[in-house]
Amino acid sequence: MNTDILSRLADVEPPLPPDYRAWYIATAIALLIAATALLTWRFHGRLKSKTCKEENIDSANAISELTKLLTTRSSLDSRLFAYRLATVLRLGLHLQQLTRECPDCIHVAREQWPQIVATLQQLRYSSQCATKLDDDAIETIRNWLSHYARRQA
Repeated sequence: MNTDILSRLADVEPPLPPDYRAWYIATAIALLIAATALLTWRFHGRLKSKTCKEENIDSANAISELTKLLTTRSSLDSRLFAYRLATVLRLGLHLQQLTRECPDCIHVAREQWPQIVATLQQLRYSSQCATKLDDDAIETIRNWLSHYARRQA
């Protein structure tokens, strides 16, 4: 064997391993940007989910939505009708939720508010409800929405 070649090969040192610190820093920055983007997207997604298509009803449109709902009343079951009616009432009056306490925006027939809200809750949340929403209650709801719309205009 040629010992001269072998002795020269023994003097050759292997190259240094690559420095991955730059890759680690770039990966960490990319992960931080992705996490920030994800959190921002989720936060804005929650805000958008609170303003769904139904919530485009303003006080002026609430009366027309109520009229549309009353025309389809016969084709809806009482639970769905009560749900949609409560939604129109809540959105038309710009309320977060319907409670038994009468809101300040109601100036007409305030004493009927707890009864109507209780009836709507019974119709919406109980599987079998003996109470029905009469035409006087619907007319009262229409009056509330129309008075509120006039005050907003």
